[in-house]
Amino acid sequence: MFTGLIEATGTLLSVRTQDQGVRLSIKTDKRLVSELTLGESVAVDGACLTVVDFGGDQFEVEATAETLSCTTLGTKTAGHKFHLERALPLGGRL
Repeated sequence: MFTGLIEATGTLLSVRTQDQGVRLSIKTDKRLVSELTLGESVAVDGACLTVVDFGGDQFEVEATAETLSCTTLGTKTAGHKFHLERALPLGGRL
């Protein structure tokens, strides 16, 4: 579940095409990245995406063809700024 409250901003570093969509590499605050786990959901400009890699001040998520067809993520290029929000943890404060 997401609250809609922006937690951080991120900058798109790269977009790599994959079999079923794309992989986005996003640079953001080291604190946010240090709290991520593999498989965690992160809202990237409101689209729920899964963390597939992270370290330092960047993380990577995958967007499927379906996600790309329903959002504007497929039109973004390096340098684009995103709003980021991690999913609310169970029992987390709204």
